[in-house]
Amino acid sequence: MKLFMLGIDFHTAALEIREKFSVTAKKMGVVARRIKENAPNINGCVLLSTCNRTEIYISASCDMHIKKILLDVMEVPYDAYADYFTVKQDKDVIRHLMEVACGLQSLVLGEDQIIAQVKAALAYAHEEEACDGILQTVFRTAITAAKKVKTNVKLSNRDMSVPYQAVDVLKKEIKSLADCKALVIGNGEMGKRAAALLAQQCQETAVTIREYKKGTVFVPEGCNAIPYSERYAYIETCDLVVSATTSPHYTITKEELQKLNKVPRYFVDLSVPRDVEPSVAALGATVLNIDDLGTSHVDTAALDMAADILAQYEKKFYDWYAYRENLRLSI
Repeated sequence: MKLFMLGIDFHTAALEIREKFSVTAKKMGVVARRIKENAPNINGCVLLSTCNRTEIYISASCDMHIKKILLDVMEVPYDAYADYFTVKQDKDVIRHLMEVACGLQSLVLGEDQIIAQVKAALAYAHEEEACDGILQTVFRTAITAAKKVKTNVKLSNRDMSVPYQAVDVLKKEIKSLADCKALVIGNGEMGKRAAALLAQQCQETAVTIREYKKGTVFVPEGCNAIPYSERYAYIETCDLVVSATTSPHYTITKEELQKLNKVPRYFVDLSVPRDVEPSVAALGATVLNIDDLGTSHVDTAALDMAADILAQYEKKFYDWYAYRENLRLSI
């Protein structure tokens, strides 16, 4: 068994570097297939791309220079970016993926969304026939272990979501949100959660919807809905804006904001790649991104309980692999 993980995350690279390697959900399976096809010794590949990280997991028949494989597929110069990536092998890959799936490697420690993202990454790779049996079992074991941890270990007494952390940071920055008017750009899971939380705190909260999706989207209770195309007109009346989309382009630009009579005091960007053009800060606004959210405190006892569960599932995987190898050798 030869397992490799090549990753870039918030530990090794700032946001402006990580976003160069961000891959949308629709393309994760396609890129995994391209990586597999790029080297004859790769048996399987899964690509995971979230706000915190982009990682490739490879099952191979021999040792290989996986940094070069990824950077070649991404069409970026090796010498410029290779040092930002971490490589793990074999047993370290299995434990790392389990910790990732549990949220123990996330900026917001124990975050809730990561299990679904790991599960989706496996599904995308499977759809593109990029994943082999070993990686499928590694990922399914990690997902099951993460669910067990989530069910049995209380990592924190707080909401462990990125939107909650973002609203918490805003409360510290602004002191009181009660008099604020807010706009949330994006109606995905992150956007809806942020809008629901802000609706409980702010005087008025609105969320954007795409015109072609009117009548088919869920708008959180207490929020108004406005067309995405009218966002700048609404922004002019706001105190703060949160953007959480999967757009490959900026949803907020300095050029458009300069046309307004009033610019909001705060912008919170929960997307990678970024939704809010960084130069917006030159207009006197505070621009916060995913790396500004900080982390939550998790007590040592909870971490020890989580580690025990992960060890149990690591053993389950090794037992499965030993049985598989014995069966293969006996044929």
